[in-house]
Amino acid sequence: MAPMINVARYASLLYIARAWAPPAALRRAPHRARTPAAASTADELLEEARRLREEADQLSGELTPRVRADDQKRRAPDPRTAPALPDSTWRFACNLEGRESFAFEATLLREERAGFAEDDKARGRESGLLELVSGDAITQTYGWLAEDDGPKGEFARVTVRVRDGLLESTDGDTVYLQARVRRGEDGVALKEGTLTVRRPRPGTRFLLFEFPSLLADLKIVGRFTATPVTPE
Repeated sequence: MAPMINVARYASLLYIARAWAPPAALRRAPHRARTPAAASTADELLEEARRLREEADQLSGELTPRVRADDQKRRAPDPRTAPALPDSTWRFACNLEGRESFAFEATLLREERAGFAEDDKARGRESGLLELVSGDAITQTYGWLAEDDGPKGEFARVTVRVRDGLLESTDGDTVYLQARVRRGEDGVALKEGTLTVRRPRPGTRFLLFEFPSLLADLKIVGRFTATPVTPE
């Protein structure tokens, strides 16, 4: 482990070294003869200034690499962001409330189908198909979409079908992964992820017959986190 550098001491040494190096008053009056005591004091001051300058230079050499390392660390890209959503691969870690958790990796393919790309551009949104990379809990992928949600900002939605048994029997097998899109200098991130299903409303009963409702409500059944996967 590198020794800890006292920045305050370095600054003090540098100030003292510059203040005493070299004493101009000792050179301005060569016609004045110096007493042995004065010469001895001047030599001691010069020697002390030289020593302080050497110590300050040494501390400066130790401090500079550390400052550069800290600067590079600040400039390093955030591992939780991707350069862009299209053609990016993500790992989705999903936690269902009171039920089994699952995870999968998928690539958000860029929309290249005729008509769809032009429509996305006109609407100021991004979308495309979803390609499953890994995850045995997913039986089918549909697609993804990212668009502005007004005052709430931009959101993204990924739609997949999960295997039987993961969801309640009344919730079907389609899950909508919805998250807020955060864009910055480091790239784009997916935050505040929720797992949503369409839960049908209770049907209507008439005499001996019960008619299922055609309406459904969106119900949050869990949370997820999304982490970009770097291509190998």
